[in-house]
Amino acid sequence: PWLVEHIYRIRVKDGRIQQVTKDEYAYSIPKPSPDGQWIACARSPRDRGFQTIIRLSVIPAGGGKAVDLNMELDRNLHIGNRLWSAFHWTADSRSLIFMGDDHGNTEVYQADLQGRVDKIIAARMQAEDINAHPLGGVAFCASTPANPSELYYQAPGADEPAQMTDANSDFLKEVIVQPTRDIRFRAEGGAEIQG
Repeated sequence: PWLVEHIYRIRVKDGRIQQVTKDEYAYSIPKPSPDGQWIACARSPRDRGFQTIIRLSVIPAGGGKAVDLNMELDRNLHIGNRLWSAFHWTADSRSLIFMGDDHGNTEVYQADLQGRVDKIIAARMQAEDINAHPLGGVAFCASTPANPSELYYQAPGADEPAQMTDANSDFLKEVIVQPTRDIRFRAEGGAEIQG
């Protein structure tokens, strides 16, 4: 049944229900923009399911054509374990903060409503549970090859996030963490493969 999910708008005054989305996609995680003009959501073509890039999309709140924000980036919207934290609106409703998968990492991106995407937190990490602060900072949990999950915060204008917790320090004193490295090779035809 999840392959046929749609987004509906319900008018509080009289209970009128209007389907906002079209039939050729499956939609999830609808989030209205702070100004009420847009609905952000995840969507995938129904005929391909999750065999294609999971799209971060915005739809006019009154209905209309969806705009896919991450297709030019050619990276999945990272849904993770907690659907609700996959993306967040900025306070001014001009852009969305989201997690995306890139070469084995899950990093943090910002997309404006025209589809311009910038990687705003790049690191060798698996980000989860992001949240955008109304004044522009980003809080998130992340694990790295050397450390289980911790809480991080990147303040507006900062070049990199600050680690806010040290929950695993006792554990890390008791174990030996082996260094990790990327493996890359050339496939037949010359394409670089990362694993």
